[in-house]
Amino acid sequence: MKRLIVRLAVVVVVLLGAQNVKGAIVFTEDVTFVDGDEYWSVQIREDAHAEVLGGLFRNQFQLCDNSTATLLGGNFRGSFSVTDSSQASMHSGAFINTYIFMGGSANLDIFGGKMPDRYLDATSFGGDPLVTFHGYGLTLDPTGGKYNDGRVTGVFADGSAFGVDLYGDETPSHITLAEIPEPSTIIIWSALCLTFAGGAWWRRRRR
Repeated sequence: MKRLIVRLAVVVVVLLGAQNVKGAIVFTEDVTFVDGDEYWSVQIREDAHAEVLGGLFRNQFQLCDNSTATLLGGNFRGSFSVTDSSQASMHSGAFINTYIFMGGSANLDIFGGKMPDRYLDATSFGGDPLVTFHGYGLTLDPTGGKYNDGRVTGVFADGSAFGVDLYGDETPSHITLAEIPEPSTIIIWSALCLTFAGGAWWRRRRR
């Protein structure tokens, strides 16, 4: 009997915390995904935080309740949704044939990565979600895109160009563009600052 209880306990631990497990998995505690991890469906709930360094999510990746996620890698297919009061930031990784869904008061900040071949929808789940694109040369055409509901284009800080089709008449009103200086501008300003600092230092030396 004791052996059976121990085996059942081991199975429960594996199902709750193991990586490389296919199926619908719910995480209510902090978790890190790395290359080699593979899931069909993942939900991050409550106050849990997901650190995505790699991995493959074949069907669904969902943030619910008050959960958070930092995407520094990984491949997402199917749907990626951020709902309720959840927050996510994407710096790298790839959305492949992915639908992005936003809802509630959720926030999604996108700094880089490969954007979806499908669309971004901020209307289906209701609420007042916000998606912020960080980059340069950013444009929002409210009637463009494959569905005539809008399209966001621009270049991320790492120099990769992107274009995202929007879905839903109200989705453009949930999009914010955060311009950052182009790399060439940063280099010019840095050179000017160094020149000015060097000149000031030389003048002090001569005194």
